[in-house]
Amino acid sequence: MEEKSGQNLKRGNGLTLFSLFLLSNLNNLLNYPEPLILDLVFLFCYILKAWCLMNFIKSCGIVLKNIDLSEQDRIVTFYTKDYGIIEAVAKGARKIKSRFSVAVQFPSLVDILIYRKKPESLGIITDCKIRYLFPEIRSDILRFAYASYISEVALLSLRGEEKNKKLFYLLVKTFLSIEREKKSKFYSSICSFKLKLLHILGYRPQLKRCVECGKDVHKLDSLYFAPARGGILCQSCQRKEQNVIGISRIAAMEISRFLEDKTGNLDTKRIKPVIRQINDLLDIYFSIHIDERRINSQILIKDLENLEKNERRDIDRIRPRADTGGRGGKNILSK
Repeated sequence: MEEKSGQNLKRGNGLTLFSLFLLSNLNNLLNYPEPLILDLVFLFCYILKAWCLMNFIKSCGIVLKNIDLSEQDRIVTFYTKDYGIIEAVAKGARKIKSRFSVAVQFPSLVDILIYRKKPESLGIITDCKIRYLFPEIRSDILRFAYASYISEVALLSLRGEEKNKKLFYLLVKTFLSIEREKKSKFYSSICSFKLKLLHILGYRPQLKRCVECGKDVHKLDSLYFAPARGGILCQSCQRKEQNVIGISRIAAMEISRFLEDKTGNLDTKRIKPVIRQINDLLDIYFSIHIDERRINSQILIKDLENLEKNERRDIDRIRPRADTGGRGGKNILSK
């Protein structure tokens, strides 16, 4: 931050000296040939424009969070393609007729222009153009809960204005997956996101061999995952560790395969019985290496899924009676 401030000060001083030079030599400049005068004027305008834009940030970003600041304003958190995480104030965003009211809602993909007096100060959004609003996520509470989970994981994992285009495109791709995929594939999208995120941040788990003795996974009868050690342990080595979790071979192979090709989502058809096991392992691994705070959206997802299961159960109880009409009873679904 101090280096950026110093650079801005040097540029400002340079512009001031150049302006003073032009003003003090205005009479002499008028005697110069016209083309040279025009070149100097254009140069002055170019430098002036560059100086004005020094305090502006322009990028494409995705809204991860917004909180109310006052009766009219909101603080919006973006993850941008060119600057990483940026927080800025959306003036009047809480007003219904505000031009920012829709654009800064979670989740939105937008082109933003932010003004900041100083590099460390909270910026003010001066322009925000919508690219995509993720309408399916906004209209479906379960999709919204999964998208909120992705947002929370990202905010806990990332620190400050660290540019990472891979993470930006990963976030956009994951939100689009939740927007368009069937609900049965949501767990796959979450697992895929967390695996890619861990890989990008440098916390890729070791799944090909025992992290203690180096034995190849294919030669082991039983596999154990040690989150603190960052990988697989064999049966003899796992006795030395306290927090060890048993992991099925198919789960370890599927995670390893996914990390190798780095494309698509986890194959839910092949590992449907163990997809939740993979997700639980990643949660533990994440809490140890990234952040131990509880993710609130996870509670909402479980409550919504339990509610959906109970509704299905009630429908299944009614269906036989509805189809047969019951024994001497009336079909309750018929008119």
